[in-house]
Amino acid sequence: MMDEGDDVLEHINKLKTLAEQLDAVGAPVSEDDLVITLLGSLSESYQFLITALESRADSLSWELVTSRLLHEDMKRKEQGGGGVDGAAHGQGQAFMTRDNKRKGRPVKKTGACHNCGKQGHWIAECPSRVQNDAERYRSQRANVAQDEEDPGDYLFSVGRTSSTAKPSDMWLVDSGATQHMTSSKTYMRNYKTMAPVDVHLADDGVVQAVGTGDIVIVPRPIISVPSTQE
Repeated sequence: MMDEGDDVLEHINKLKTLAEQLDAVGAPVSEDDLVITLLGSLSESYQFLITALESRADSLSWELVTSRLLHEDMKRKEQGGGGVDGAAHGQGQAFMTRDNKRKGRPVKKTGACHNCGKQGHWIAECPSRVQNDAERYRSQRANVAQDEEDPGDYLFSVGRTSSTAKPSDMWLVDSGATQHMTSSKTYMRNYKTMAPVDVHLADDGVVQAVGTGDIVIVPRPIISVPSTQE
């Protein structure tokens, strides 16, 4: 959310950067969603501008909304009125002060909300938008964080055996496997039986799983293999 006194251009750029990051990880944000998020995140003093934009018959594009915001921000800086009390200069609109008391002629919402389509409230007050934005923000930050921390996907398989080992004594750890499995319960901890479940193998075979448990693997000793450092 944008606080009173925050730089408008910086706030716009933050949202745009976030949208670009999401697009880079395969989770693009539509222009409509970006506009809705921007309008809903503005500080209270921009309510009159949101009202004016919502009253337009044509659709709200990102370019239109950001240009109107930057123009309004420039006028406020020129007139020295950047806060709530200076928000409605020359507009003839009512606005909310910091103590939430409405001044001037009350302005009633006419028409449908640009977010949910229901009557009687503005987009900034839309209950559906508040909930959706919160969920979207959590999801977006999780995706961006994963992209920043994880440089790529890796697939590996590790086997352990010896020249005298029997096939039944061999272990294979495969990061691409949906489930790991064993034919012996001897190595398992916290074993629990379950109703038989079909398990489809890579060779198109089918076996049945009858239980589940934990296998403790101690990664030691670790050997050095210089040729694998690439």
